[in-house]
Amino acid sequence: MEQDHTKIQIEERVTLFRLHQLGYKKAEIARELGRHRCSIGRELKRNTPSSGEYLPEAAQRKAKARRYRRRRCERDPELSTYVEDRLEWGWSPEQIAGRRRLEGHTHVLSHEAVY
Repeated sequence: MEQDHTKIQIEERVTLFRLHQLGYKKAEIARELGRHRCSIGRELKRNTPSSGEYLPEAAQRKAKARRYRRRRCERDPELSTYVEDRLEWGWSPEQIAGRRRLEGHTHVLSHEAVY
């Protein structure tokens, strides 16, 4: 079966919940949903509270909250100014990320984040 490489939707989370409650193993749930078993394990680990059980609605809310976090440069004005200044000077994203690491800044970023 071809694996799906999209974000897990609420319907899949409900199915995952039901199968997990029935005692299915992660690999069996993954096969049923057409996902990789690591994706199922990651979903359960990431969205199961330490004091409770996996709940699909709560998992969906947590996933949505993670998805809509602001970008790092939007959260850190100093980093944003640093990146914008270097771009105005004609630096490439690779140069900006590399220099940031070389200077030992606590907030480093990848060249993809600069794009």
